[in-house]
Amino acid sequence: MSSDEFRKSEEWLNHHYKELREKYSGKILAVIGPDQYLVKNNYDDLVKELEKKGIDFDTVAVTHIPKKGQAAIV
Repeated sequence: MSSDEFRKSEEWLNHHYKELREKYSGKILAVIGPDQYLVKNNYDDLVKELEKKGIDFDTVAVTHIPKKGQAAIV
């Protein structure tokens, strides 16, 4: 993923964060590209799924979606 692609994924995540938080509260999310993401319950499962799909972990934007009522650390 180029820096431009990563920036677009990051912008997409920021733009859709509110809806993602509503839908995936408490989950781990990896943004592969704009409108392309994986959601798992924990980092280990996320890494396994990325490996299974042949996606390099270093090329995705990963974030934890805090549960409602929890603060997000950015």
